[in-house]
Amino acid sequence: MRMNMNITRKFLLSVVVPLLLVAGCSREQPEADAASPAGVQTGDRAKKSKTRAARTNLADDAVLIRCGTNALTKAEADRLIDLRVKMVQLSLPKGQNLQLRDALGARVLAAVPVGFPRDCAVREFAATNGIAAGRNEIDLMRARAMKSAKQDFSSWPSFVRKLTADERATLDERIRIEALTESVRMWHAANRPAKVTDEEIARLRQRQRNYNQMAAATNDFTFAQATNVWRAIENGELAFGDAVRKYSTDETDTDDGIWGDFALDYFNDSPVLAKTLSRMESGNISPPVEGDNGLMILRVDDKQVESDGRAVYSLSRIFFHLPEFYPELDDAAFAKEIREARQNRLFNEFIADLATKNPPTYPSGEKIFEDAKRTAAQPALF
Repeated sequence: MRMNMNITRKFLLSVVVPLLLVAGCSREQPEADAASPAGVQTGDRAKKSKTRAARTNLADDAVLIRCGTNALTKAEADRLIDLRVKMVQLSLPKGQNLQLRDALGARVLAAVPVGFPRDCAVREFAATNGIAAGRNEIDLMRARAMKSAKQDFSSWPSFVRKLTADERATLDERIRIEALTESVRMWHAANRPAKVTDEEIARLRQRQRNYNQMAAATNDFTFAQATNVWRAIENGELAFGDAVRKYSTDETDTDDGIWGDFALDYFNDSPVLAKTLSRMESGNISPPVEGDNGLMILRVDDKQVESDGRAVYSLSRIFFHLPEFYPELDDAAFAKEIREARQNRLFNEFIADLATKNPPTYPSGEKIFEDAKRTAAQPALF
């Protein structure tokens, strides 16, 4: 049974997840593009990306959006996109390339008209009320940036050193504004606390139980379906690629199910999957095995042993999503979850209201942002 301790992910729509390094976004922006895509273009195609402001005739210092004394130039927008691409590249498994750079750039630019004014509102409110980003908040946001890129304190400095000076400045600025937003959030929670009633706790508890019953029934069906698909492949009744196209629910995989190259230690958090993979050789196809977020039928397309003795597997997969179960919590834990979600919603509304008092102008960026919004809205980008 797969359990998720954070009940707000499914039951409370007002939960806010930070999205670091997306152009001008505050924490209320959804992390739609933070999930690792099959990729964003690299090499010559990346240099020709249509979403870069450099594809226009604008000068580097052309102002795309302005709020009061704050402005975002074309060059700064380009650096935000480049930095975001590099962050996503770090989070991808070995062997996966970025093949959707234009789409990722569009997501970054499309977020600017909402995120940038809210960043400006945070700066103005903080300055007016004497709020500063503390060392703890800055360290917290840096840690979140590292986590989003699947880095740690030993590997992160190497990544930062490879950035250009302007990209490092952009990274520091994004971390600082996220830290300042967190400081304003803490002020808001202390001065305008959210309240929770017993009736709300009871309603949430019942919704959780209803969801778990539905998840159990869905999981039973999915396990049976995955097993039947695997047996059909083993019996020669169904080709692996055909099974991918018909049954796989992960849109980031290719039509043939190619997943990427992985060392065994990549699956340390999924011991059953790691154990299954350790017994497989080139050409083997596994029965359904549970990994992160679902079931997988794995195929080892190639297996190479590195000079250090580590095996690296080239994998394809058929993925079956499994819904998560949520544990029973006591009333205090439920109240905490509801209060935090409500506090986030109230804070987002508070900052959005502040942002409307100083609406943005678009000296040179209106068409760029409109085009990016249309591109980002297209289906199956990620």
